[in-house]
Amino acid sequence: MILILLHQITSACSFLYFMDRKGGFTLIELLVVVAVVGLFAAVVLSVMSSSRLKAYDGAIKSGLSNLRNAAGIYFDNNKDYGSPMNAVSDCDDDSLVPAGSFFRDPPVLSILENVKKNSGVSPKCLAPAAGGGAASFAVEAALRSDPSKKWCLDSSGVSAAGGVKAEGGAAKCDPSLSGEGAALPPNAGFENDRNIYLSSAFAPRCEPGSSCAVSDELPIGSWGLVSRPPEPSYTSSIWWWNICFPDYSVCGWVPESYIGIY
Repeated sequence: MILILLHQITSACSFLYFMDRKGGFTLIELLVVVAVVGLFAAVVLSVMSSSRLKAYDGAIKSGLSNLRNAAGIYFDNNKDYGSPMNAVSDCDDDSLVPAGSFFRDPPVLSILENVKKNSGVSPKCLAPAAGGGAASFAVEAALRSDPSKKWCLDSSGVSAAGGVKAEGGAAKCDPSLSGEGAALPPNAGFENDRNIYLSSAFAPRCEPGSSCAVSDELPIGSWGLVSRPPEPSYTSSIWWWNICFPDYSVCGWVPESYIGIY
C-alpha cells in the first residue's frame, strides 16, 4: 500500500513538474517520443506482415492437402482423373483445361480457387493422357511469402516443396523445381544436378555428419537432385550435400565422397 502511494506521489510530482514548465515539452523531447513510437510501430507492422504471409503459406499447403482427399474420391468414382491435360497450364485457364478434366470437378475447383486466393496467382496443373483418360495429376502453387518458391502435390501422394513436371508419361512433383534449390558452385566437380548418383551404397543422414538416417541404405547408382548447398560436418571438414532421391521419396545429407556423376 505504501509503495502504491509513493508511486502515485511520484507520478503526480512528475506531472506537476512538466505542467509548471513555461515552455512545456521541448522540441527534442517531442522528436524522441515520435521516433520511439515510430520505431515500435515499424517493428509491430513487420512482425504482423511476416505472420500474415506465413498464414497464407499454411493455407496454401492445407488447401493442397484437401485436394489430395478430393482426388481420392474422384478417382474412386471415375477410375481416372478425367480428360487429360498434357501441358502444364494455369488451373483456371478455360482455354487449356478441358471441361471433362478432374480440375473442373466442383469440389476440386473450389479448392483450387481458395489456393489461388491465398497464393495471389493461379496454381499450375498437369494431368497427362494415359489410355482413354488421365491416370495421374500434379498441382503446384506459388507461396505468398515468396512467389519464386512453390509447393506441389501429385497423385502419388507427394506433398512437398517442388514444381510440376511430366516424366515417363506421368505427372510428378520435382523438388528441383521448388525454387529453393541452389545452383552448384563453379568447379564443384559435377556437370549438373541431374547427373548425381550414389557411387557407394549409403543411408542419407538427417544432418551433415550425424548418425541419424532418414531411410534405409540406398543402392549404388541411385540418382538424385541437389536440394540445398553443401555444408561441412560438425566433426570434420568433409562436405555434405543435401540430395533428394525421387525414386525413393527420400531427401537427406550425403558426404561428397559417396557422390559421383554419370
